[in-house]
Amino acid sequence: FARSLIPFPYWNIPIVGQYLDGVGWSRARMIATSSKIVEKAQQQQADENSRVSDTFVKSAVEAATKDSIGFSSQRIVGNMLTIFIGGTDSNASTLCSLIEMLATDKTGLQEECRKEVMDNLPEDLSTVKYDDLQNRLPVFRSFLYEIHRFHGAFPAVFLEPSEDIELFGTVVPKGRQILAFNRYVTKNPYCVASDVPLGPNGETPGEFCPRRYLKDGKILHPEHNSTSFLSFGHGVRVCPGKAYSDAVTTLTLAHLLRNFVWELTPDHEPIGRIMGFAEMPDKDINVIFKSLG
Repeated sequence: FARSLIPFPYWNIPIVGQYLDGVGWSRARMIATSSKIVEKAQQQQADENSRVSDTFVKSAVEAATKDSIGFSSQRIVGNMLTIFIGGTDSNASTLCSLIEMLATDKTGLQEECRKEVMDNLPEDLSTVKYDDLQNRLPVFRSFLYEIHRFHGAFPAVFLEPSEDIELFGTVVPKGRQILAFNRYVTKNPYCVASDVPLGPNGETPGEFCPRRYLKDGKILHPEHNSTSFLSFGHGVRVCPGKAYSDAVTTLTLAHLLRNFVWELTPDHEPIGRIMGFAEMPDKDINVIFKSLG
């Protein structure tokens, strides 16, 4: 994120550029660690007596053994780092917002979401289908959409044209960094996105409304590339991990809702947001979990 605000791309300086801000060293350590994990999985794959857990790395190594695919170790490492870097902070940010908002809500939202999970999902959540997470939890789904719209992990995206382009009459040269405020599009009070539905009591797009995407008790899924749902990007550059993130956050909250009631600690300080790799709370969220068992 810090690099995107620097007018001169010093990291492109040959040999030393990647190391001027320490990113090169971190990158080298992550690649070395990931390479060891892949090598271990390859060794276990070759050993018929070895028991290997079902993981992404195991599946990737199995795919790499098929001649028709040609999946190299380097590519496996690259995909590992993409999932880890792109998914860890972003999912953690979303989960923090979900937990915080359910802890502070005064409208019975936490209990509504809990009832949906109890009534509409099987006791063994490992058997849940992705379509069930999409369509059998309308209140929670609407709440999740609004969290993404209002507190998405990435309120802006950084783009860089690979060739000179013309954008609304202005020529943008190749390599020029473009900062696109995707969250502002959905909340802009001067030019409100036409496909952001009003809340049940007429709540405008500038207000947080967890039931915004409900109509007659059914979920209103934002259309593909809808301007009301840009937290995962747009068009051909949409985040490839959208479904993965959706499943992780929904199942994690389903586990919590099924087992706990929670609230913030007494006299908790107001929680703001800061920007790191992803947007995150500006302080620890101190929550009291009470078991339902």
